[in-house]
Amino acid sequence: MSQASEKKGEQNGKQQHIRYDEIENHLIKQLNSGDATLRNVSVLGLSAIFLWHRTDQIKHAVVDAASDSDSNVRSTAIRALGIIGLVDSDIVLPPLVKALADNNDKVRQSASDALVHIGEKAVGPLISAFGQDGVFDADGAGPEIAKVLGRFGAIAAAELMLALSSDNVRLRAGAALSFMNFEKITEEMVVDRLIDALNDDSGAVQVAAAFALGNSEDKGRPAIEPLLKAMDSDDEHLRVTATFALSSILLKVHE
Repeated sequence: MSQASEKKGEQNGKQQHIRYDEIENHLIKQLNSGDATLRNVSVLGLSAIFLWHRTDQIKHAVVDAASDSDSNVRSTAIRALGIIGLVDSDIVLPPLVKALADNNDKVRQSASDALVHIGEKAVGPLISAFGQDGVFDADGAGPEIAKVLGRFGAIAAAELMLALSSDNVRLRAGAALSFMNFEKITEEMVVDRLIDALNDDSGAVQVAAAFALGNSEDKGRPAIEPLLKAMDSDDEHLRVTATFALSSILLKVHE
């Protein structure tokens, strides 16, 4: 082999050695920049090297970036947490649930996508989050949590049914709202539990359960009489929702 070939081989060998620690430190340092674009691409870089260089320092840096003042940085960090969550869901779930209450649509959507990407491990913590104070306030994450659980569909059904039996009214309301966001309810056990929820002490639970029954289509036959009864309720919201749900079921039953 010629000296030129040997030298080229040595250079290639050097090129193959990536100093991840050095790159990581540079990127984390740049997260303190006043330039939001630089912070954004630095988070992107951290998420890229995490695939080969999984350190606690990167995890914590990205978690902190999820609270950045710039919505684009927050959104990028939230997407990165979806990647980190496949390895360590415990550290990413709290900031992801918090991001569901963000005032920016893009950030909320990124959080929803990240949670679905993490998968079944996210279901229990999401349901538990319904029990937090203020979750159903105007700026709370409750409705967005329900939308995410609705995207999980049947994967979340068993745990949501348990939540419908909870002593905590916020958990019951959250579970009913989640079923309301299901594209379609196909399990008879879920239909039966939602019928029971029509008699809940909470009007919010009753209305959400009625709405969810409208997604049961032909499986909703057993709900026809209970919904008919709910149409005589003193609660106008329940009457309207029960009427809509009953109409939806009848349309599917007779197809």
